[in-house]
Amino acid sequence: MKRLFSKILLIILLPALLTFGLSQYVPVPVFQIQKANAAFAAFRTLTAKAGVSSGSVTSYLFDGTEDRLDIADSASWDLFGSAVTDRTISAFVRLDSAAASSQLIVGQSESTADRWAFYHSASSGLTALLRTGNLNTVILSDGSVTISDTNIHHVAFCKKSAEYGLYFDGAQVAYVSDSSTDTFAASLFIGGSSETADWSGNIDEVLIEHDDTFGAVPVVGLTDTITVPTVEHTSNSNVKLLIHCNEDIDTGTTGSGATFTESGNDSVTVTEVNEAIRDTTN
Repeated sequence: MKRLFSKILLIILLPALLTFGLSQYVPVPVFQIQKANAAFAAFRTLTAKAGVSSGSVTSYLFDGTEDRLDIADSASWDLFGSAVTDRTISAFVRLDSAAASSQLIVGQSESTADRWAFYHSASSGLTALLRTGNLNTVILSDGSVTISDTNIHHVAFCKKSAEYGLYFDGAQVAYVSDSSTDTFAASLFIGGSSETADWSGNIDEVLIEHDDTFGAVPVVGLTDTITVPTVEHTSNSNVKLLIHCNEDIDTGTTGSGATFTESGNDSVTVTEVNEAIRDTTN
């Protein structure tokens, strides 16, 4: 009878014991497992990356010392070439530490005097500028919202004809209206250039599109918002650059000057420079 009672008791308690026991081995993510959300851009946990809602969990890691991605010159990089066109730059970024200088996200430059750049400044936050003949002809910055943590954030540059807006985690943080134009004959740089301090941290899901990707309507009152993407972008005829960071390597080994073909409509070649390397931890 005692044995029968013991068996019955074990059958009753077994589900609870299993549930309690197994629960001790389920990792609790530190951050929300999504690439982004509209309220605050994505935190991707190191213990549960497979739970990202859609797409790659690979990014590019730059060490802040001459690391970058290079793409050959193209008319597709003439983002300031007309005052009546729409243009978008989008990326997810993470700094290794609070920024102590201006660090390039994306840019094109013939020289310090002639270039355009989208970067983060330690003093003025997200910034975009067009510089012609050593004069800043278009410049906008948020002036206050600087990245002071090591979380992943979504950043966007949105040009609607001659109206420009910068967006941080979906919120508009800068505005300017300016019809100045210029074009340059130079490579496109991601993560660093000789004219702007190099990025130290991660950059992911880099998009350049000849369109208003997010339906942005930049306004002087900074009240516009965009929806932060929660899945990878897909290409169309207006997508001139799309780097998921998980494209097949064409030549070499990542971290040692590898090349690959990006995922945009034009299938351009991207070259790693110095020690730019693919990273699966951020």
